[in-house]
Amino acid sequence: MISGVYIMNSIKIDMTDRIPPFLLKAARYVEKMLMENGFEVFLVGGSVRDLVLNRKISDLDFTTNAHPEQIKKIFPKTIPVGEEFGTILVLFQRHPVEVTTYRNDGLYKDGRRPDSVVFGQSLKEDVLRRDFTINGMAYQISQKLLIDYVDGRKDIEAGIIRTIGNPMERFQEDGLRPIRGCRMMANLGFVFDPETQSAMNQNTDVIAKVAPERFYDEWKKTLKIQHKHNYWNALKKSGIFNIFFPDFQHLNHNETRWNNLMQAIEHSMPRKMGIYMAHFFYQEFCDDNFFVIANNTELNILMKSFFQRNRFPLKTQKLCTNLLFSPLLSALDNWEPSHENNVLIKTSLSKINQEEWMHHVRFIKEILYSHYIQTPLLKRKSTQYHFILNQMIKTIRQYKHGKFVLYLNELNINGNDLMKLGLQGKDIGNYLKNALDYVIYNPDKNNLEDLHLFIKNYS
Repeated sequence: MISGVYIMNSIKIDMTDRIPPFLLKAARYVEKMLMENGFEVFLVGGSVRDLVLNRKISDLDFTTNAHPEQIKKIFPKTIPVGEEFGTILVLFQRHPVEVTTYRNDGLYKDGRRPDSVVFGQSLKEDVLRRDFTINGMAYQISQKLLIDYVDGRKDIEAGIIRTIGNPMERFQEDGLRPIRGCRMMANLGFVFDPETQSAMNQNTDVIAKVAPERFYDEWKKTLKIQHKHNYWNALKKSGIFNIFFPDFQHLNHNETRWNNLMQAIEHSMPRKMGIYMAHFFYQEFCDDNFFVIANNTELNILMKSFFQRNRFPLKTQKLCTNLLFSPLLSALDNWEPSHENNVLIKTSLSKINQEEWMHHVRFIKEILYSHYIQTPLLKRKSTQYHFILNQMIKTIRQYKHGKFVLYLNELNINGNDLMKLGLQGKDIGNYLKNALDYVIYNPDKNNLEDLHLFIKNYS
């Protein structure tokens, strides 16, 4: 049971039908074990917010007056992921459930983390240290009781993002909070409370202390939200964008480039960080008259420093770089309505790793949408570029049905065959490349007889 002090700030509401069955079993297990041992326990944070909003939840965060050592004794399988901060992962059928002891945070001298953590005595003091009111509600599943000390439910109904307590203090404690607030605002379609917005604009010095990799984590979470433009517009309006993208002068000061970026990332919703990031570089460096980026030197310099500073995963860096130098961009610039165009697309695809084909096509699609389909003066070109896109997709499908070959290892001739013809060293590689070009132009010639004839005539 819970003490009467909670009743004044609570409401009976059954939200158990909104919790996925497996998570509900896990939640009841955690509650039951802690309460049977004489402890309080509540579901808290974003999961409660999403339950109130009737949105899908995928994880569970609990808070309790049990200390870490007590939690580990109660549950047979635990992982001490942040024991110094009171956090223990409880495993339910191998699924991790976060359980954290009530706590009071000490001073935040570096704008990133508290200097000390003191375990608290009550749910209320734990709630009052949190960031936003809509994340400050707690729910006890067994009692079907929603506890709200901070008017989080009221702010949800009004569609408002508001800090718990003084917004200047909240943002000076942790510079990541304004960034997280922008993500929640965009994801939920809410607006900032005026005082919260003002405090966010005034704390860019603290926000600048946020480690780039923490910003990257927030950025990655926006992959799944529908209104990405709201997130980035909020970052730009508050000056946060300039903190993490100081070298992107076109995006910081050119409204057309910025709007093109917003259109690109909103239209097809990139699902890979490599594609997502590529659009930022592309809009910063693209030419108004060509698809291929001409200023390769400056682009490479900026990419290298940006990737190092933000510690992007190597796989993401590689995809981003490959997209920015995609042969399909050159194909767009050289497109003419003739038979040769299919060859142009084939040749371009042959220079791209097959696993990345659809990423390149998606990137091209988003670029075309932002640059042409939404530009009134160039709408007459939109039909042409839609045709090019369709041709790219059609060519990929034809390849997958075995209509032609695009890679050296698919040729019906190899290095050993060429050695028998008397070729050696680098000549073998050169002849194979030329043979590939030959069969791309002439798909029916990929047989040993025709390829032998080609090699003899070529030499």
